[in-house]
Amino acid sequence: MARYLAGRLAQAVGVVIGVTFVIYSAVFLLPGNPAAALDGGQPMSPATLHAITVAYGLNQPFIIQYGRYAMGLLQGDLGISISTGQGVASLIGQAWPVTATLALTAWAVEIIVGVGSGVIAAANRGQAFDRLVQAGSVLLVCVPVFVAAYTSQVLLGIRLHWLPVAGTTTGWPASYLLPASVLAMPGIGAIARLTRATMLEELRQDYVRTAVAIGLPWQLVVVRHTLHNALVPVITCLGTDLGFLLSGAVVVESVFNLPGVGLLAYNAIQNKDGTVVVGVVTLLVLVFLVANLLVDVLAAALDPRIRYR
Repeated sequence: MARYLAGRLAQAVGVVIGVTFVIYSAVFLLPGNPAAALDGGQPMSPATLHAITVAYGLNQPFIIQYGRYAMGLLQGDLGISISTGQGVASLIGQAWPVTATLALTAWAVEIIVGVGSGVIAAANRGQAFDRLVQAGSVLLVCVPVFVAAYTSQVLLGIRLHWLPVAGTTTGWPASYLLPASVLAMPGIGAIARLTRATMLEELRQDYVRTAVAIGLPWQLVVVRHTLHNALVPVITCLGTDLGFLLSGAVVVESVFNLPGVGLLAYNAIQNKDGTVVVGVVTLLVLVFLVANLLVDVLAAALDPRIRYR
């Protein structure tokens, strides 16, 4: 296991370097000068624009700019925001709690609704609830997140007044339940279908027929014996999906006006603030890599047959 973890850490370093280079290239090779975003709506003199460009090193060749950023990244320095003058790490630190709360709430919704509905559907195969889960899971996966976000705002927030439609003024869970449910919708569909499929595969095994034959209650066989073995691929999918939830928060936070990392990245893209964009992407990549590593370890703990070399 130690050898495997060392290899994964080395692989993670390469992934972070590659991702930051690609994002840094995409942002800083775009036409236009990011320093021009500081004009505040007023014309900026050429001398002032030149001074700001030189101060942030934007007049240097791209490879030198990236090299300076990479060296700072190795020291834990994510750079300075061009549009605000604040440290990127500080900006992310202020926004991160909102995104983490949103993503973890959405993850909990996925686990409760997705796994629960998949297990019940498999245990009642061919019945009405099973058909409902199969049809509903396809619908949840197909509906775009922004369409679900605006529709839920209108129906549940504006017309029915059940939940807040924007901001975090009411705190958790009221402010997060609606956006988290929207963010979790594609994952709920995928997890429900995967859970149902793995449960049906386990329910066909000989040990299940033996347990039923000796008179064990059906609910006990499903929950205590079958579910444990069926959860290994589901947990792997859930761990991977946590990274997608964090990255998908960009759209949801913009629609629901949640001051998280997603909204920070969106505003940074609008202002061509490449340092902030690269910093946010780097953080998301790191979280994604750590989540996948933890999932691999947890899968090995649940299933002793899994061995990593």
